[in-house]
Amino acid sequence: MNIKKYTISGHQIALSLDPQVWPPHSAMEMLWFLVEAGYLKDLGNLKVLDMGTGSGIVGILCGLRGAKEVTLADYSHAAVAQARENARLNGVEASTLQSDRFAGLGQDKDQDKDWNKDNAKYDLIISNPPVQPWLHTDIAHPEERPDVGDWNEAGKDGRLVLDALIEESLGYLSNNATLITSCSSRHGHGKTIALLNRHWKDDWKVIHESEHAIDKDFHGPYMPAWKAMQAADNDLRVYQIDARQRRFARQRAPDGSEFIITTLKSNNKEIPVRFTKTHNGWRITDAHGETLKEVPENHPDVPGPALTEHWYYTYYLIQARKRREKDALGELPIPANVYYGIHTERGRRNFDVSRDTIGDWPNYLKCLAMVKKAAALVNADLGAIEPPIAEAICAAADEVIKGRIAPRHFPVCTLQGGGGVSTHMNINEVLANRANEILTGRTGYDRVHPNDHVNHSQSTNDVVIAAFRLAMHLELMDLIVALRILEDVLEEKTVAYKDVVKVSRTCLQDAVPIRLGQEFSAYLAPIRRGIRLLDKYAIACLELPLGATAVGTGLGIGSGYITRIFSHLADVSGLGVLKSSNLFDSLQNGDLFIQISGTLKSIATSLSKMATDLRILSSSNAEIRLPAVQAGSSFMPGKVNPAIPELINQIAYLVCGNDVTVTMAVEGGELNLNVWYPVMAKSLVESCRLIANAAPIFARRCIAGIEVDEALCREQAENTLSVSSVISAVFGYEKGVEVSRFARERGLSIGRAAVELGLLSGSEADELFDPMTLTDADKSAETIRRFMARK
Repeated sequence: MNIKKYTISGHQIALSLDPQVWPPHSAMEMLWFLVEAGYLKDLGNLKVLDMGTGSGIVGILCGLRGAKEVTLADYSHAAVAQARENARLNGVEASTLQSDRFAGLGQDKDQDKDWNKDNAKYDLIISNPPVQPWLHTDIAHPEERPDVGDWNEAGKDGRLVLDALIEESLGYLSNNATLITSCSSRHGHGKTIALLNRHWKDDWKVIHESEHAIDKDFHGPYMPAWKAMQAADNDLRVYQIDARQRRFARQRAPDGSEFIITTLKSNNKEIPVRFTKTHNGWRITDAHGETLKEVPENHPDVPGPALTEHWYYTYYLIQARKRREKDALGELPIPANVYYGIHTERGRRNFDVSRDTIGDWPNYLKCLAMVKKAAALVNADLGAIEPPIAEAICAAADEVIKGRIAPRHFPVCTLQGGGGVSTHMNINEVLANRANEILTGRTGYDRVHPNDHVNHSQSTNDVVIAAFRLAMHLELMDLIVALRILEDVLEEKTVAYKDVVKVSRTCLQDAVPIRLGQEFSAYLAPIRRGIRLLDKYAIACLELPLGATAVGTGLGIGSGYITRIFSHLADVSGLGVLKSSNLFDSLQNGDLFIQISGTLKSIATSLSKMATDLRILSSSNAEIRLPAVQAGSSFMPGKVNPAIPELINQIAYLVCGNDVTVTMAVEGGELNLNVWYPVMAKSLVESCRLIANAAPIFARRCIAGIEVDEALCREQAENTLSVSSVISAVFGYEKGVEVSRFARERGLSIGRAAVELGLLSGSEADELFDPMTLTDADKSAETIRRFMARK
């Protein structure tokens, strides 16, 4: 008996090899990668089917890694016999059966007697299918298979088993089950992708890819068939070229380390090796885990990109998953490549009214995850959930907090009925699936349940509101940072323009002189007031109703939960969170959010007023010029519009509308719970983000670049007729009217008119009507007092 031993990540596998059965060459790369990347982690309680088993090595490794049931299937009688013997040699209990793809399951004499076709549902179907085309096709009967002993051939184009795996395995997979199969460009890459898209839609992905030289001596007879396929499939990827860059995908192991599984020539033979990234380069180990050598990053042995002058083919591993979940309303299909579950899917379907999803609000997701992490720590402290489960939930929550779980896993619309239940179950399901994956290598709820574990001692009502308040704290702090940028620029302009005198305007008409710096100080003041109020409300948002559960009574929480949850959440978040002084109040009343919304409206309207002023001041005969940021017309060349101020105006309109929404949502709360938090959250977050995004733009792209025509400003200040109020103060109101009329009729300044009417000398007029003096109440009063004393 020809026995050969293989080592795969610590597993010693002894195989009896039969010349009629394909040896496990490519399967070694497949298995090594799957183990190292965590795809075959903890197979306990799984039923595994190894389709096209050959020597049986794939299914045997699954059995050694804890699979509950292993079935080894192959078309070849010789392969079935060899797989059965190899399973026995390695102490793996496995059913074996001869089957032409899936069609013969349960029909052949080689199958074990206890195999039941009616129970042919597997948790994992794994295959390294044959790839060689037929060489001995009967021209008269091209559809017939060659003899089962012709183990190396897989149909006319080599796709017989691969097509069956893609097209038929869905009928043999249990719920939440997985298909993993190798394939290569020799199968015809384009057709493979098309079939996967047709039958699995978005529920498949390439998990490994490498390139290998083709042995012309061995593969030569098959090249005509591959060339014919290439003619029909432009993406076949089997070429003969003089200089080709080979590609190698770097993978990440569960511990985060980078690695590459490929082959390396040693003693004139290609052997499978693993490149593991080290601090200084790469460590190269063989299939037994022994270190061959360590090389620097740029060493010639390090794969990709490297030049090759061989025929080559691309080798892929494909993972596809079938997933359905049940709830009280029935069963639904769930995309296999997401972490959410049936509650989220129902929410996604029911509330598909906007493109805005909770995945677009990272602060909210972060805060939900922080609450869930803190709760898991408390529940572990109290013995309510097992420490490994709590640790896995915390690890999953950390991934959400750090933004490592993509927004597509949170597809529920921000607008939703149910007071936020869909949002809450979305985070529960994502954390449960990811935590289960951390513990077992696969998603599902067999170890971690979204309600029993992730949601223990919690209700949507206290969690969603608490996370919303935390998120509003973060949003307000972000907004304050943005407003500080505007505050700094306005303060700079206030100082820079302190000596620029201009005419003021009331009712859109010229009034008395004012300094441009004084005008900018008025723009600055409400921004500073707003910042102070936002800071106050941000602190108020840290009072949370955690532990209130459904209505504030705390029904269902463990003893000591409330005390611990705030301590743990403070550690997790780094924020000074506090228990709400009245849990019932926190669930029912939203007056804090009306105050926040009112402040946002106040800031937005102040910005809008400022923007409108700048638009007016920069219009015809402009005292100021705004930076040109874009062409103003598709029809009038050279026209430039005040585009940034116009943006600010529109943002204010939206914020004002959101304030109405928040007001109605707070007023509309009934009895013991306000269920309108989704629309409150959407409105407040939109207002915060609009202002936070706009304020720096307004500051940097508009206000900072303002240019002032100081000469024009002074001229207008000197000639305004409204300074006739000085005449009124000295000579009485009627005399002021007379001088003003005289000045208007003759186009004179008030000072010049007073001189011509004999009321003042030229020097007295210059003293009384100096524009800068008139902008200072104390100085102008002193000037008038001195004049009156002389008279």
